[in-house]
Amino acid sequence: MDKLKYRKTILDDIDHLVENMRQEDVDEMIASGSVPIDETLHRALRRSSKIITAIDFETDKPVFIGGIKPYTLLSKTGAPWMLGTTENYKYRRNLLKDVREFLKEYLETYEEIYNYVHVKNEISIRWLKALGFEFGEPAKFHRTGEYFMRFSMKRGDHNV
Repeated sequence: MDKLKYRKTILDDIDHLVENMRQEDVDEMIASGSVPIDETLHRALRRSSKIITAIDFETDKPVFIGGIKPYTLLSKTGAPWMLGTTENYKYRRNLLKDVREFLKEYLETYEEIYNYVHVKNEISIRWLKALGFEFGEPAKFHRTGEYFMRFSMKRGDHNV
């Protein structure tokens, strides 16, 4: 039935995600120095202004966790993020439509949303392009020496 429901993220969701995370997301977190992963996710839970979990309607298990974190308390920019389980792939169509709605909501709060994606994370890059994000040139991340690209979207962009 490939249907999802959404709810506010709880601590058990993070445990499930860490145990079942897509390898591409694990690799990206390591490349950014965001380890240990469970601690990084707990920090994200505290710092994100909105954080949701997509739940498989039939199994009641988390498929992805995503949210947005303000860059500073006073800025009008936010950092969208999303990490998925290996079950993420079977919901591509649902997620594309649903995440576009979340992006519209984020852009009501923030004038610009942006974050960085590891250049080797080709699946996420394709996904972000399908969502309508614009991309910058690859740049070396100072903490790890790995290359990342900035992806961004501004309020009023026709892409969403």
